[in-house]
Amino acid sequence: MTKSPKTIGHYEVKELIGKGGMGEVYLCYDPKTERDVALKRIRPEMHGIPLIRQRFLKEAKIAAQLTHPAILGVYSIEENFQDLFYIMPFIQGKTLKTLLASYRQSKASTIHLVRDFLTICHAVQYAHSKGVLHRDLKPENILIGPFNEVLIYDFGLAEYADMNEESFDDMPVLKSHPDLTRVGKIVGTITYMAPERILEKLDSVQSDIYSLGVILYQILTLKHPFKRQSVKQFKQQAQEEKILDPIDVAPMREIPPLLAKIAMRCLSFKKEHRYQNLKEMISDLEQYFEGKADWVFAARLDPKNPSDWELQETVVLKQTKDWAIYMLSSTLFPGNVKLEAHITLEKGSEGVGFLLGVAHRM
Repeated sequence: MTKSPKTIGHYEVKELIGKGGMGEVYLCYDPKTERDVALKRIRPEMHGIPLIRQRFLKEAKIAAQLTHPAILGVYSIEENFQDLFYIMPFIQGKTLKTLLASYRQSKASTIHLVRDFLTICHAVQYAHSKGVLHRDLKPENILIGPFNEVLIYDFGLAEYADMNEESFDDMPVLKSHPDLTRVGKIVGTITYMAPERILEKLDSVQSDIYSLGVILYQILTLKHPFKRQSVKQFKQQAQEEKILDPIDVAPMREIPPLLAKIAMRCLSFKKEHRYQNLKEMISDLEQYFEGKADWVFAARLDPKNPSDWELQETVVLKQTKDWAIYMLSSTLFPGNVKLEAHITLEKGSEGVGFLLGVAHRM
């Protein structure tokens, strides 16, 4: 086992706190600012590989450009012929992955974590506004601090929205460093990846939204929405993958219907059925916190499409056989009026809603 260095640059190394495919993270003391910092440097055995250095440097620059309270920032980037590292704030907290594991043991409610999840969504929305896709959103890349700090970190797989997977996946050097990528040249964590990323290698805002949906599902149920063993297995069974409603998966956890609906929409197989941007998703989450969770979005109707309004063609009043669109008045219907509807839902229908306007004459 390689011993940790005593110093890196002018930083005094306290301990190694993490190690990944490309880099290693140390808790260090900065004597110039007299504070603890987190230092991430490229692994020594990869220092001499230009393409690995390029990717590591790109990760640091992307994180440095994202100045948001819920994104772990970068103080500085230092590069020379011997070393490449960057400096971040040191936050003594726990990852969301660790917290969820503890909740599985205690069986306590996790609804309060939804507010932290909303903070995460705002941070990802900000990254998207800067043209950055995270591409590896998962609980272990989310840090929760002791003073309610909520931070996304590890932009090692991040790309600008106009890039594609080939920007790094097809590098020949990966053959000698298989821990830097995934089977089939797909980077990311398969259990958090949108179907189109696995099947077509396509990244988009909607693929990050899918990953957020997996995280929300886990917060609500403390379970994963599906089991994926490998890229090969998913490709063979993609169309058969079924995701159960969180309420059905964890009926004893009293999951609010609106939150379950948000998670399920994020996890739609086709990206056009998901939220098209974080603004839409955040709006629904804020609706929950405002106590307006009784109205749940089911489908968007197109007034120009007759098939969206077939219900009107079958709604009649029992005695008059007329359309059920009426202006009721005391002269037309003296006394109390009762409207009764008998509705038959076709296969695949999710529900029906009524809007009744009552005018009161003073």
